Amino acid sequence: LPVGKDKFVIRYDAETGCYIAIGNVKTTENCPLQRNVVAMYVSNDLVDWHYAVTLLADPSLMPPEQSMRCHGLQYPDFIIAGDDLYLVTREAVGETTYYHNANEIASYVIRDFRCWIPGTLP
Repeated sequence: LPVGKDKFVIRYDAETGCYIAIGNVKTTENCPLQRNVVAMYVSNDLVDWHYAVTLLADPSLMPPEQSMRCHGLQYPDFIIAGDDLYLVTREAVGETTYYHNANEIASYVIRDFRCWIPGTLP
């Protein structure tokens, strides 16, 4: 799984017949503990996974190495409700010294999330 190193969630979307996986992705081999990027992947069979979209990335302007060390957007969970995806994460953002020291729980609504699933674009 492309999101399988850290906690991730897989849910089945009956409308598209796809499985949706959301979790942390690594953008560099230099930081195996990286948790400052959350992405969505899709699969028809739970074997072959395809990147759909990056949902969250550290919005700070700090250098990437410092962001990977200090910021975490982690432990995602989500539900599908109609055309929207409701996502919650535990986050270490702002004045933190270590990515795992969470100081926020954040929720997001991804409107019309199916537009990111290959084969569902208009």
